[in-house]
Amino acid sequence: MAAPGQRFFLGDNNVEHFMMNAIGAGMGLFIGPGGVGRAFGGAGPARAEADIETILRSVEVPKYPPPTAGFMASFDMEEAQSKQAIEIDDNGVVKKKKRKQPILVCAKCKDPLLISEAYRTPADRVWALRCGHIIDQKCLDEIQAPRSIMEMASVDKHPDVLDEQPAKRRKGLRKAKEQEKPADEYTWKCPVEGCGKRHMSQDIGGSWVMVEGEGALQVYA
Repeated sequence: MAAPGQRFFLGDNNVEHFMMNAIGAGMGLFIGPGGVGRAFGGAGPARAEADIETILRSVEVPKYPPPTAGFMASFDMEEAQSKQAIEIDDNGVVKKKKRKQPILVCAKCKDPLLISEAYRTPADRVWALRCGHIIDQKCLDEIQAPRSIMEMASVDKHPDVLDEQPAKRRKGLRKAKEQEKPADEYTWKCPVEGCGKRHMSQDIGGSWVMVEGEGALQVYA
């Protein structure tokens, strides 16, 4: 049970499992090339909505072990509501008190996660790692690029490659054509203790960007 005002991390299952939980729970989220977004919630033909409902009813929701203490498997915070003790005064009247709501926080910095419409800056964007743990944009920027000496030393660098030997002199000096150099790669891990799921970024034009299929997915909630 969650303590009043307790902070929760979202994750503890891989992203594919997170997606299935989302669909099965009726959260209306989807994960695709553009990230995670709302699905099935917009207006559309009645037939299409009926078809979607039929499909959802036919999907068997897989059963997973409960999340680790302090983590949630969905955005439904009602699952984290705790049973607060009822306090009674000397006259037998129940004391009224303000109920504190649990919140979801970044798995790295512990800052609250915001829904899309509440973003104050791009740093508030929310990302799902391949293991299912959720972090915000500023933490993703911090961990997806090598910064320390040890991290820089771990970068997988690719040497320049020539696609042919230096050209021979004939009617002129032909220049050797240089193949496009493969991007340097950096492998980084999920920041959650005990997880360590590996992800990968590439150095593209001096900027570190995530490798498709090996990086985080943006969440739209």
